[in-house]
Amino acid sequence: MICDKLINKLFYEQFSDREHIQTDSGDFVVSPKPGDKVRCGVFVIAAADLEDDRRGIFKKIVSQKELMEEKGIPSVVVLTKVDKLCKDASRVYKNSDVKEAVDTASSLLGISRNNIFPLKNYEDEVEIDEVVNNMAFIILKHIIYRALDGMEPVGDQCTHTAALETTESDVL
Repeated sequence: MICDKLINKLFYEQFSDREHIQTDSGDFVVSPKPGDKVRCGVFVIAAADLEDDRRGIFKKIVSQKELMEEKGIPSVVVLTKVDKLCKDASRVYKNSDVKEAVDTASSLLGISRNNIFPLKNYEDEVEIDEVVNNMAFIILKHIIYRALDGMEPVGDQCTHTAALETTESDVL
């Protein structure tokens, strides 16, 4: 429900990043339930955009990241369109240009390298590529881990390592 309201605000009411949610707004949740809380912030940035920040987006991302850090919310970056840097998706994790892009994103945004994930986009492929799908699954798994790390334990529930007992080979 709250997600629907946020989406409506973002897309239909021409959301402005200069507006802040007011505590007296009908959409403001004073005492959020566990399902209403943000567990992990994910910033999606095209690798090519690291070279040019005319729009000042990095400053906005750093500001949001710092706000989330104050609240104990982890943040990650998904670095998309790395196929422009490395044509062979199976070599993305070993490619020096991709490594340099990850390093650049880390220094620009103040997010550690182990929280920056390169991802090749499907653009004009006709067939599904298992390597690209596996990259996306691995990223999703790590986002879930970060989100679960910040959750308070409820009763005798297990931690994320037991709840999501998978390895890269499970997805590959």
